[in-house]
Amino acid sequence: MSLFKKMQKQEIVILEKGFVKNTIMSSMLGAAAALSTPANAGDRDIASVQKPRAEAPASQFNKDQILDAIKTVESSGGKDTNHKVVNSGLNAGTRSSSAYGVMPITAKDIISKNKNLKAKYGHLLDMKGDEFHQEYHKDPDLDRTIASHYYDKSAKLFGNDPHKIGYSWLNGRSGAMKAVKSGKDIKNHWHVKKIIDALKSSK
Repeated sequence: MSLFKKMQKQEIVILEKGFVKNTIMSSMLGAAAALSTPANAGDRDIASVQKPRAEAPASQFNKDQILDAIKTVESSGGKDTNHKVVNSGLNAGTRSSSAYGVMPITAKDIISKNKNLKAKYGHLLDMKGDEFHQEYHKDPDLDRTIASHYYDKSAKLFGNDPHKIGYSWLNGRSGAMKAVKSGKDIKNHWHVKKIIDALKSSK
């Protein structure tokens, strides 16, 4: 074999070894990067990956405790359900007979938008006045069910915060949202304070 051909063969071997070495190094670097980078970090900035957002502290009271406190405030635990007739707004001319102070229009709205409730209590939707109240209380579980559904809707906006939920119970969810955005002192609202006091006394 000529000297020229020997030199060509040696050069090919060197090139091949270099290619294999570079390929191995690239694979190792790629694996290391995959291990050190979150799978979904592609469209997030570095700060958000390094410092995850802190979650809001959980309330010390659960849903049932808050509902029981609302019941205590609204009707002395279900003893006084003969609420006054409302003079203005959407509920003008109607009253609540709910242990949780839920108005008929609110109860009907919850029933109409829930498939299971509508199938069972749909007959209440066309009833008014005393006829509605009498039929509403024939099922002892309905009042709690309606209050529970209303709570869930409020909790989607305010979490399990008894202050905000207590305020929304009296002023509606939109009223509570406006109060929160405007920085109103919700914790010292008279209705909220009653609910918090009821919660504390039940512990």
